[in-house]
Amino acid sequence: MSGSPTLDRVRFSSSARWPTQTSVGGAALQVIDPFQDNAPPGNWTLATPRGDPRPVLSLTSNWRFFEAGTPPTGWNGTTFNDASWRNGSGLYFVETANLPAPKTTALTLGQWSCYFRTTFILPQLPSNPALTLTHVIDDGAVFHLNGSELAWCNFNAGTVIGPSTRVRSLLSPAHGRRGHGTPIHSLHPAVTFLVRPAFIRPDMHDPHGIQPWTRLASTPAGNFRIFTVRSDAKIHPRTGSEHDFYVIDCVNWANACAITPDRHLVMIEQYRHGSDTLELEVPGGMLDPHESDPMAGAVRELREETGYTGTRARIIGEMFPNAAIMSNRCHTVLVENATLTHSTEFDPSEDIRVRLVPLDEVPHLVARGVIRHAIVLAALHHLDLWQRGFME
Repeated sequence: MSGSPTLDRVRFSSSARWPTQTSVGGAALQVIDPFQDNAPPGNWTLATPRGDPRPVLSLTSNWRFFEAGTPPTGWNGTTFNDASWRNGSGLYFVETANLPAPKTTALTLGQWSCYFRTTFILPQLPSNPALTLTHVIDDGAVFHLNGSELAWCNFNAGTVIGPSTRVRSLLSPAHGRRGHGTPIHSLHPAVTFLVRPAFIRPDMHDPHGIQPWTRLASTPAGNFRIFTVRSDAKIHPRTGSEHDFYVIDCVNWANACAITPDRHLVMIEQYRHGSDTLELEVPGGMLDPHESDPMAGAVRELREETGYTGTRARIIGEMFPNAAIMSNRCHTVLVENATLTHSTEFDPSEDIRVRLVPLDEVPHLVARGVIRHAIVLAALHHLDLWQRGFME
């Protein structure tokens, strides 16, 4: 409508990064995750209708739950941050009665009502969708979907569940089972199903999850030209015991995934002394002492090892080569329109042969074990994500 604001926009292309069936067969597209950026083609899929039942949650699915009084306002909304809530998988229990599935997560005895949250995603929305609830409840519950009440078990519609709300009713086998002579404790989980997924950033630590270790001291243990070794004394966050760990410190690395105009990947063959083998790799190496930009380092390595340069160089991935014992990072840099423009400049200890590999052939070389250098495989995974539209 004229003058109305644009709520969303996506640019479709008939190129291979989009599902090509939409161009020839008239198939519809559907966004995979509406809460992520919908510009990348990788967030779109063919909307193939399916009418068969599809389980989205099981009795043993993982939930976050709150059992410390009245939950914060908006707890059943899609934007609520439940990172501080405890989490665990079903079935949840506070008694010894037999249940129709293994009892996994113990709840705190004392509060009548507990509050649970979980998420599920439907990659494709079926025609005439219907949600069927099959639950094991002792002995009442209110179910929410995206913040709105959806269903009730032994409660009237509109019942407000508080920490001391109770209900007594005889349970049928469809709801739960009594143990022999064991009294059932009244629990009323007011459950919210959220279509929007909840993600925890790597720098957000769950207070009930794994915690960082405290370093007490660090002692140099060796200098080997291209890396150093140190011994760190650290405190176990759960037991308080002290442990020593050896860590290898090395400068950061960068790999270049360079694509030619005719869709070949610029690769190299060279001998690797650690494995005593000849390996097929992408150009890359250690950043020079004066370099702090991994993109510049990857472009330099590409030019020195292959003579190729290109355009639109950018970082498309980052990883820890071996987080267990190494502190450095390795970056994947994409270079487009790569062409041969320079002579190679090998280091005195290098002996390299350039190979141009068709992009479509790369997955087959990985599957056959021809490409087997771990950080090269990681770089090719980043490249594959880019080709599928998950990265710009």
